[in-house]
Amino acid sequence: MMQSITLVPPPAAPATPTTHTIATLIGFQSQMEACIALTTNNISNLPQSLDEIYRLWNDAHKQSRKPPKHRGNYGLPVARSLPAHLQGFEKELKSRPTYKRHYENVAEYRVALVPVCHLITPQWYADLDYIAEIKQNTPSLGSLEEALAFAFREEDSVPVPSLATQGNVSIATFRQPAKNLLVGPPEIDKINPHKTKICLPVETKGNYLQVCQIGDSFVIVNGVHHTGAFLEAGWDFIPCLLRKAKSLYDIFLLGSPGLIHEPHTLQYPPYICDLFDPAVAPRFQQIQTDQQLQLMFQSNAAIIPRDLLTP
Repeated sequence: MMQSITLVPPPAAPATPTTHTIATLIGFQSQMEACIALTTNNISNLPQSLDEIYRLWNDAHKQSRKPPKHRGNYGLPVARSLPAHLQGFEKELKSRPTYKRHYENVAEYRVALVPVCHLITPQWYADLDYIAEIKQNTPSLGSLEEALAFAFREEDSVPVPSLATQGNVSIATFRQPAKNLLVGPPEIDKINPHKTKICLPVETKGNYLQVCQIGDSFVIVNGVHHTGAFLEAGWDFIPCLLRKAKSLYDIFLLGSPGLIHEPHTLQYPPYICDLFDPAVAPRFQQIQTDQQLQLMFQSNAAIIPRDLLTP
């Protein structure tokens, strides 16, 4: 008996890609850096001519050279310790597997409260729609225990990959909106005398709100969007994992994409508050993207002389 098979076509891609509104700090970059950033980051409403892009950069650059509007009533940038009843939180945090994997051997960290309006952002843009989304879950003012949970949430689960095999080649494909998947070094697992498993571990990187103190400046290392959500919710001091450094490049590789070069050295650095001022941070529509991570495995067996050295 012949079985009938119904082929279901894949869902049609939308005619117009999904976009989010981003705030850009192109005025704090050089003209060339801004042009490269704008033309290589999936912006859907970018002007077609370089002259128009240069005009946008010039307007933003003029605004970036003005004193920030938010600094008047916030005093000097000083970090505070957690209140006495929450002093045990740091010990608990440092006992977590996430901290031990991603932070313990990197630098000397402490949990502190930092003034949000003094936080400098080296990230050249932020997703305003994402900030508005997570703001809905931002703790209300005064709920410091909830703020600690918000700032030090655990990383997302690793998505289940799809697996395709043809002959002696297999490809595992991971795909997710967050760009936080890491591949570790190969691991060998001797299951039993007759079976050995060799694998590449995939994990999500730590996502704690992290700030670096360089001299008297506080620079956001990770968590620009959560910091923006705290700011929008009215917080003055927010919890973070705080470390010291001599340069931003003690943390990031020199030439890392998406970073404003040593922003704390500028006369008027790009503060987190600047992202919410359209005159300083021009808005664009960015096409939403996913991270796709592919691991390829290939087996190859050969017969070789027994005395031949192998690597």
